[in-house]
Amino acid sequence: MPDIDTDESNYTIENKASLLGTYGSDANPLKEDVVTIDSDSPVDDLDLDHHGTGYGTLTYDVGAGPVTTSLDSIVLYETLVTFMDGSMAKVKLDVIQTTNGDVFALPWDGYTILGSQGIKSFKLAGVDSDGYAGIYQSDYDEVQFVCYAEGTLIKTPEGERRVESLTPGDRVNTLDHGPQTVRWTRSHTHPLDGREDATNPVLVKAGALGRNLPAYDLVVSPQHRILVGGGGQLQRVFASEAFVPAKSLTELPGIRRMRRKREITWVHFACDRHEVVTANGGLAESLLLGPLAMTALNAAERQEVTEIFGAALTPDAALNGPPARDCLTVSAVKRNLAKYLKDKGRPERNQISRWDMAPAMKAFEAESLPQPRAEILCGG
Repeated sequence: MPDIDTDESNYTIENKASLLGTYGSDANPLKEDVVTIDSDSPVDDLDLDHHGTGYGTLTYDVGAGPVTTSLDSIVLYETLVTFMDGSMAKVKLDVIQTTNGDVFALPWDGYTILGSQGIKSFKLAGVDSDGYAGIYQSDYDEVQFVCYAEGTLIKTPEGERRVESLTPGDRVNTLDHGPQTVRWTRSHTHPLDGREDATNPVLVKAGALGRNLPAYDLVVSPQHRILVGGGGQLQRVFASEAFVPAKSLTELPGIRRMRRKREITWVHFACDRHEVVTANGGLAESLLLGPLAMTALNAAERQEVTEIFGAALTPDAALNGPPARDCLTVSAVKRNLAKYLKDKGRPERNQISRWDMAPAMKAFEAESLPQPRAEILCGG
């Protein structure tokens, strides 16, 4: 493909419109073009090659042997994905071009589950934004949709109940609407192989979010959203209530990825609306059946929840939405945490996020992370 960033002296991608169009077909489905990219950076950043900090390389093999290169450009596109079963989802995809000219599409902030669903094609329909200095590796961790570990205690009108005991028709206590009926549940066992991985559960130790919040250790999937800025949970860090992915909080004391587990059983439950519920004494979310969650279901499950909740009003809406709170991305949370830690006097390192280049954002705190692996869809 041609170079989409012809002027290396700025952060504008001059030829971004040249990639608009449809990739993949019945005869050549994209499910055959999934590539694993290993990223190598001393911090959480992968910087553009011309930025100057030199953070990060990418290593992959598209059939001609391993290639190690770096990031040249990145554009965020509005995208319509078509799966092998004919179903569709509207998502955002980051398209990157490496310094050697290869082009890949990366599902944005949690959409990596798309890589396991059998994608036939996608259409890059419009440019969302460009002008980025780099990306956070953790924004592209492979995740499942939000779920609680088996054994989590959910507050109900009858007292705390193990999440796996909930069935449709049971009621759970919610922060906004009182007792609400569970409409749909699902559980599955996920292998972990006992190694550090992007799908590893996140452990929120008792008291890590505030005094006795949660009351007991809470184990959730990496993308599971935790309430912050209210209910006593991290109110000194966040000025207003929001949901944040659990994986974005792992720089805080008492919150970390779990290691050495071989497998874990995940349980999900959905109500008529997206709700704030009490899990092990802490405030977190029930399942939001948005585009991301729907892509994590098989065809029979998608049909089942559509019959229960009705079809989404628009391609980017949730069946039981809207979200109960604003939902922050990993990048936004890291910026907030960096400011908080800086104000507390903790040393910081220069770090680059996938952001617009506001001068005040040029110095963030980072923890050194192990090399993550991201499942990447090859776009050409």
